[in-house]
Amino acid sequence: MIDLKKAFNSVDHTTLLTILRDIFKVNIRLVLVIANFLNDRNILIKLGSFLSRPYKVNRGIGQGTVNGPLLFILFFNDVGKFLHDAFYTAFADDLAIYVSDTDVINGIARLETILCRINNWCSSVGLSINFSKTKLIIFHKPNYKLPPNLFLSCDGNSVELVSSFKYLGVILDDHFSSKLHYEHILSKISANTGVVLRLRKMLNLHMFTLLLNSSVNSYTDYCLSIWGPSRLSDLKNIQNKINELLAIYFYPKIAKFHSKRFWKDHPNADVARNDCVRAHSEIDYYVLLEKCNQFTLTERLQYYTLQNVYKYRSPEPNHSVSALKIMFKLPSPTTARVTRQQNNCETLVHNTAMFENSVKYYSTTLWNSLPSKIKDIVNDPIPKVSFKNSVTEWISYKIVEMTCLRHHNSCSEILLLLIYYYTT
Repeated sequence: MIDLKKAFNSVDHTTLLTILRDIFKVNIRLVLVIANFLNDRNILIKLGSFLSRPYKVNRGIGQGTVNGPLLFILFFNDVGKFLHDAFYTAFADDLAIYVSDTDVINGIARLETILCRINNWCSSVGLSINFSKTKLIIFHKPNYKLPPNLFLSCDGNSVELVSSFKYLGVILDDHFSSKLHYEHILSKISANTGVVLRLRKMLNLHMFTLLLNSSVNSYTDYCLSIWGPSRLSDLKNIQNKINELLAIYFYPKIAKFHSKRFWKDHPNADVARNDCVRAHSEIDYYVLLEKCNQFTLTERLQYYTLQNVYKYRSPEPNHSVSALKIMFKLPSPTTARVTRQQNNCETLVHNTAMFENSVKYYSTTLWNSLPSKIKDIVNDPIPKVSFKNSVTEWISYKIVEMTCLRHHNSCSEILLLLIYYYTT
């Protein structure tokens, strides 16, 4: 992960305008408009009652402006020419480089060569790498022991080797387990649900749902399809926090079971425990979630994952992401059946738990479990039904099926429900 020193403030105006004119062939009149936007800027320094004289600014793009991020992306675009032998992702000034190799030392040597090339290019355009914030992480299996004294440097500047770091809001660890990110999310949800609980008496259902989406779902749903597959068994702990919030809001009388004072002052712990279990066993959380127009966290993971696979598989130009299309490619014609499996994604033979916890494995198996009528939508140039609505309906019917089983409905009722769904 490469960090740049004051990236937006270091952009040279002349270099940027030359890039826009010569490389991107921007109309000269628009280039002059952008030049007018960038040039003749002054800053003043105020310290208490002291006000300095104006200083002319001849570098940098106005941070907080609408055009600032786009202009920086165009300015920084040439960095890809020096990364032809490595995978990389760039989001504004956040640049991550990926190198895979069976030999760790050889992989670090390749990274060092690439880093020096990037450093030279940055120097030529007026940017500089912040080596104190640039990090190296080596992803490996938990039982693999890294060689000692691994070292990455560039022009006398060393790069720190770390076991985890936050990239675009997601905490990545060297085993790809997402454990640290899950713990971070759980702590955030615990704190935010406590805030909502203190406000519950002043909230109607509409305001409660808005707070649930803004203070809880905004954390859990961010990149859920990336970190969720590796923490499937832990999602229930986050869901329990959400269920606790729903139960107390809709059934205020059980709030006492969630206070430390109740358990401390109650004379008989066994009686209190039985009362607590009885009160919560009578709550149907699916009904409460439906009142708030919510899916469970696991169901939302399924929803977002299927949406992503559909986008990658879609023939629409806007969804053309070649690297991701390869991840979810169709099986070869010699192995694929021409009926139900013709729209399945290709599954790889594997023998590791690490792969089973990966985004690719989870996404592929989930997509292949969809009914054929939903998977067929991806091949329809003008779909008669929305894929999003079809997936929502599919998940909803699974909820109804589980509800029937939980309430001991007859097998015939469940069978009729499933026949109706899969044949309509």
